[in-house]
Amino acid sequence: MFALRPNLASYNRLAYFRFVTGDAPSAIALMAEAVAAGDAIPANTAWCSAELGDIYFKTGKLRNARAAYREALRLFPALHRAYAGLGRLEAAEGRTEAAIHDYEQAQSIVPMVEYAGALEDLYAAAGKPSKSRGQCELIETIEKLGKVTNEKTNRNLALVLADHSRDLPVALQLMQTELPTRGDVYTWDALSWLLFKNGRLDEARTASAKTTRLGTPEPAFYRHAKEIAQAQSE
Repeated sequence: MFALRPNLASYNRLAYFRFVTGDAPSAIALMAEAVAAGDAIPANTAWCSAELGDIYFKTGKLRNARAAYREALRLFPALHRAYAGLGRLEAAEGRTEAAIHDYEQAQSIVPMVEYAGALEDLYAAAGKPSKSRGQCELIETIEKLGKVTNEKTNRNLALVLADHSRDLPVALQLMQTELPTRGDVYTWDALSWLLFKNGRLDEARTASAKTTRLGTPEPAFYRHAKEIAQAQSE
């Protein structure tokens, strides 16, 4: 993350708190204020615009999200997370080739594991199995590097492994190690999803309840909670 100036950092922290505690309209208003206030360093304002885009996207305001991501890239064309935001939006709209293009742009700037996970799926959907396999191999390389460096926590990697049903015991261990030091709702969500993927349904349901307790309008939380509840009722 960029080192935001104190004024923008304050907006960002408060907006995050409002969003996590279920007040998305206030979070949007605060991030819009941050973008309007701006910063002498364009990259900082761009980061806030991308944050605003994420909140818009998660609350179903796709047109606003697209505008916010594009504004972020206008301000700072190398902002990988804005490209990834556009890719996620286009994938949700079924525009696979456009999503691939933007995720490729994001990955060319910073090769984050979640971009590889998204591209693996998008290439497969586009009928490009060799490229899909290449992203799978990249994820495997990232996982191996983590083992070599004795990495104990990596929520993004754990979620990618969970979504692709690979190395599930390893991914679960990453989350169990992370929980004591980072017990926020995002960590509880990842833990619930890994417990579910490892067949530990009762524990997954308990962790899922901790995830949704604040009413955070994060779509993945409720998608995961629904699948866990359905599995328990079968």
